[in-house]
Amino acid sequence: IFFFQAEDGIRDAQESRGLGDVYKRQYEYGKPPTVEEIPVPIPQGEQVLIKLEASPINPSDLGFLKGAYPSPRQVPCTPGFEGSGVIVAASNSSLIGRKVVVFATGVLDGTWAEYMVAEPDTIVELDNDVDLKEASCSFVNLSLIHI
Repeated sequence: IFFFQAEDGIRDAQESRGLGDVYKRQYEYGKPPTVEEIPVPIPQGEQVLIKLEASPINPSDLGFLKGAYPSPRQVPCTPGFEGSGVIVAASNSSLIGRKVVVFATGVLDGTWAEYMVAEPDTIVELDNDVDLKEASCSFVNLSLIHI
């Protein structure tokens, strides 16, 4: 699949970080994550590349860091289950520039990064007037209201 503007979006991301991206990486359960610079991920197939603006720290994130929260994601990985940002690369060019919130529960890396790749069924498009910091808490925290 051809990625419209993907090369520009990825190149811009790489140039802004000197060909890397700052991530928190978890290598071992029960130990603090480390901050590293790694390459900006490249979306495959229908995936999108999101420039993250906000990512909260939830009890589920803390449980994952301890190895006490069930997740298909395994270490080493980038933690973080929810966040928000702007799509900068996608196979569907009409998605580029859209504000989204993402629920990162699968095996892909999480939201504690500057850029992340996400599957289309894990994102929700936001109106332009929605604050990204507030939106970043809309999956996990909102679902806890019912408990």
